[in-house]
Amino acid sequence: MIFSTGKAIHFLLNRCKVLYQVKTPFLDLSTLADPAELLAGPFRSWLSQLHGEVSRALVHTLFSQFHLQHHLQSIKHFFLAGEGDFIQQLYDTLREKLSQ
Repeated sequence: MIFSTGKAIHFLLNRCKVLYQVKTPFLDLSTLADPAELLAGPFRSWLSQLHGEVSRALVHTLFSQFHLQHHLQSIKHFFLAGEGDFIQQLYDTLREKLSQ
């Protein structure tokens, strides 16, 4: 989850040019007696919440600022997947090979 959240933040900052501010962790690392405590309880729930927020921000940015829905529809129509022509053409082309 840490890796995925970091990749999403990196993508927002470097590729989308969106300044995404991460809230500072509420956990004081100097108070931890055992490093294993780091992945328990409050930190895990904070990370889960942060992961959800970053994921929503990334999806929102891709769909609103970069019009991802329109690009996906264009690709769909390019391959004629919406009308089924692509699958029919593929089947016609491969029919001889498939029958063997």
